[in-house]
Amino acid sequence: MAGPRDVIEKFKMDVKSRFNISELGILKKHLGIWYEWKQENGETYILATVPKLARKIIESFKEHMAQPAKISKVPGTQGETLPKAMEKEEEIDPEKYRSVVGKIMYLVTKVFVGGCNPARELSKHFQKPGGEHWKELERFVGYLKGNEKDVKITYRKPRELCPMAMVDSNYATNLDDRRSVTGAIFTVGGTITNWISKTQGSVTLSSSEAEYVGIATAAQEVRFTQQLLEEIMTCVNPAIIYEDNAGAIFLVKNQQVGQRTKHISIRAHFIRDLWSQGYLDIQFVCSEDNESDICTKNVTEEILNLFSPHIRNGTIRC
Repeated sequence: MAGPRDVIEKFKMDVKSRFNISELGILKKHLGIWYEWKQENGETYILATVPKLARKIIESFKEHMAQPAKISKVPGTQGETLPKAMEKEEEIDPEKYRSVVGKIMYLVTKVFVGGCNPARELSKHFQKPGGEHWKELERFVGYLKGNEKDVKITYRKPRELCPMAMVDSNYATNLDDRRSVTGAIFTVGGTITNWISKTQGSVTLSSSEAEYVGIATAAQEVRFTQQLLEEIMTCVNPAIIYEDNAGAIFLVKNQQVGQRTKHISIRAHFIRDLWSQGYLDIQFVCSEDNESDICTKNVTEEILNLFSPHIRNGTIRC
């Protein structure tokens, strides 16, 4: 429960009049996630960790492979995408593969933003994992093994009740169907609320179009956050989406249809309405400052170490 203290107390009294409930105090653990309340320079913040799950992933891999994973500096091979196994290639322990990757997927959806793109890549091959897929899985587990203490996320008090998002897309990255990948990190006033790494639903014909579709995907989540805030308290409008492709921003703000844009799905164009009605603002950000880059591709150690601390420490720059 969250809200003014007097309202919370009244709500609890009303519930107690009908049901027998136990009060456990401030949030400490939920669905396997531990929440630790801390103080820093007079500011209260929450540190979320999943220590048991990270260790379980490392141990499960060791048990399945009969040897420990080698320590890795990144969770996915730089610039690599995982294609389907060749038709004649033999699948390798699909049940064991699904078991370990399933745990990884839970980890990245809860606290490990930096691993969401490698996890998405691994999860595409549940049906027929081959040697390359197991090699990438070992790299991910090896990164966890060497950086277990960094698998966490910090929640700080929002600076304002304004939904904001960092958005990026990686053009035609899928080697099997040439679809692009959209990545986004969502915040309320700089406090992370959600993140995605998602293969787009259709093939796009340019990087600007891929980024445009990515903005549309992010706008759905941003609009939901706005509606939630409007229901329970004041929401600052417009929401802000940070994008590093000037062409995609122009497509949002230019309502005309041209030769290179007339084929774009109507589904993506609803962001133009959100922008014209004042619900949404699209602002340019340099790629070097766009933390969502790590949600769209396997990045270098340098880029990972540049962005990850901001995410872990709750100081994301948007």
